[in-house]
Amino acid sequence: MGRAGAGKLIGLGIALKTRLHRTRAAMAQGELDLYRVGLIESATANVSDELIGEAERLVLEQVLVPAVGGGTGLTGRRLRELACLVCRHDSRT
Repeated sequence: MGRAGAGKLIGLGIALKTRLHRTRAAMAQGELDLYRVGLIESATANVSDELIGEAERLVLEQVLVPAVGGGTGLTGRRLRELACLVCRHDSRT
């Protein structure tokens, strides 16, 4: 693994420990994989500390919805679209 990859994983670990507590718990329970956790972290990276709890809650409500009709659940594309929701939520304050 290169420095960039290692740095990204370290940053993800720090975010899970300091900001994304619900996401960390969902990952620990096997509800989220590393890919989706990374997308959640990217989507919420610029959210202020005051709003991160609410933004994370909104994202997880969408991510943890069970898959319908044999699908695989929330895709990376749809999760990236949630970043727009997070940005709009953060900009309202």
